[in-house]
Amino acid sequence: TTTTTTTTTTTSTTTTTTTTTTTTTTTSTTTTPGCPSVFAGASIYLSFDTVTGTSVPNEGTEGVTGNLMSSATQTPSGLRGSAITFPIGASVVTLSSSVAIGSAWTMSAWVMDLKPNTGYRTLFRGLDPLAHHPVLTIPNSDIIGTWENDVQIFHPSGGSVSGLGAGSWHHITAVGTADTTRFFINGSFVGQADFQSNTTIYALGNFHGGGQPFADYVDEFRVWLTALSDSDVAELHTAILCSPQPSTTTTTTTTTTTTTTTTTTSTTTTTTTSTTTTTTTTTTTTTTTT
Repeated sequence: TTTTTTTTTTTSTTTTTTTTTTTTTTTSTTTTPGCPSVFAGASIYLSFDTVTGTSVPNEGTEGVTGNLMSSATQTPSGLRGSAITFPIGASVVTLSSSVAIGSAWTMSAWVMDLKPNTGYRTLFRGLDPLAHHPVLTIPNSDIIGTWENDVQIFHPSGGSVSGLGAGSWHHITAVGTADTTRFFINGSFVGQADFQSNTTIYALGNFHGGGQPFADYVDEFRVWLTALSDSDVAELHTAILCSPQPSTTTTTTTTTTTTTTTTTTSTTTTTTTSTTTTTTTTTTTTTTTT
């Protein structure tokens, strides 16, 4: 009997592909910084971006509105957003009521394309008959200063608007405090007048009676009932285009594919048994001798 054992090993490889999607979300938020604190607290702020008929909303704290008078017109060509044009000698922006300015104040506006210096050019003016002109130039002069109306005296600052080129926006700021008026052009101090208006503010860009337009375009009119510092005025000039912007969110999706290989080994054992039968035949011969 012969027993033969045969072992056969069969290896079968099964590849299983498992796709795993991993989503990685990266959110980056970019926000343009808002306006610096110097912009806060303005009693009067006429941006001229929104005009309903001839009415301009005050975005400051004082309960007044602006009024476009005598062909003063909104134009989209502003420093930022819209501005106001003064096409004729009577064009002016007035407030719905005059605002008392007291003993400390700041007035600021952006202007482009000054009128010829052949006449008075008034940028700000009070309402009362004897109210002063906090910012103006006198005929045949480019020296900026303030006008003491009750005694008809011009108080020059020494600063000049002669270099304010056409076609460009320029920033004019006046700060009244301690019986003086400090003047700034494009954020820089240019001179001081020895007089300070302490009456009211009512007209912008011209005398409200007309005939003294300051420039062809005026934008971003602000009044604070406090005296801004020199650094505040400089910041007011450089940061004028500030505006809080919507957040920008960027999402990045990453897909990861994982492949898993599974190997399966199977063993098969085959046993073969062989039986061999051997037959032996014996022949017996008997011989008898007599």
